[in-house]
Amino acid sequence: MVFLSLGAGVQSSVMLIMAIKGEIERPNHVIFADTGWESKKTYSHVNWCQKQCDKAGIPFHITSAGNIRADAAISRTADSGEYNGRWASIPLFVDTGTGVEGRIRRQCSSEYKIQPLKKLQRKLLGYEKGQRIPPGSCQVMIGISTDEARRAAQPKDQWIENLYPLIDPLKMSRSDCMAWWDQHYPHVTLQKSSCIGCPNRSDREWLAMSRQSPEEFADACDFDKQIRKTCGVKGVAYLHRSLKPLSAIDLNDAQGSIELEDELYCAGGCGL
Repeated sequence: MVFLSLGAGVQSSVMLIMAIKGEIERPNHVIFADTGWESKKTYSHVNWCQKQCDKAGIPFHITSAGNIRADAAISRTADSGEYNGRWASIPLFVDTGTGVEGRIRRQCSSEYKIQPLKKLQRKLLGYEKGQRIPPGSCQVMIGISTDEARRAAQPKDQWIENLYPLIDPLKMSRSDCMAWWDQHYPHVTLQKSSCIGCPNRSDREWLAMSRQSPEEFADACDFDKQIRKTCGVKGVAYLHRSLKPLSAIDLNDAQGSIELEDELYCAGGCGL
């Protein structure tokens, strides 16, 4: 059985539509893992993708492990000292008080993206939790392009084989994907997919959010205030790498800056 993992960003969207058009292998199922805190544009695009799958007769599934923002808000805090819910750490920046920037180890991609996908894949294969799944039982199409080839890897679970059609056989970069999309769907805008309050954003991305989606930017600023004393963290946590409140940063300085490579801000994995 072949699954296509839709992250709803540039590469996975191109991969999906190419599959629907028959330019690459057609999946048996398409799955989107919802963190519960995606942008309105992302949810609108997911809805568009679902309609394309419906027209093509490909089953489309949305799965979720919960709302990552809500879970973080009710989880452990240094003030209460109590555990009030599941805690999957977000890669926040931490002022350790030593002059050295700290960083929280990322668990959110695994808990809110990868694990829900695997759980649904297991179910669609017909296996209950704890049942052994034979090696090579399914293949998962993942939208990683040639410029991100460092991210392409095989999972530890032997029953899953990851496929990267944008790398092999298509040999397409992210810019190739954008060019292909603009040629076929110039009326549909693609954007990078990530949680509203993801710390792995450049200043250009924060600036764009503040201008294009002020309500979502205000939501991110509010969340930023809430995570100063995250339980288990030896220091003060922030969404922005400057170790300053997001609402206090002059993002206009980023307007004329050169957009840095994704690897400087995002290690990838969320859009699997």
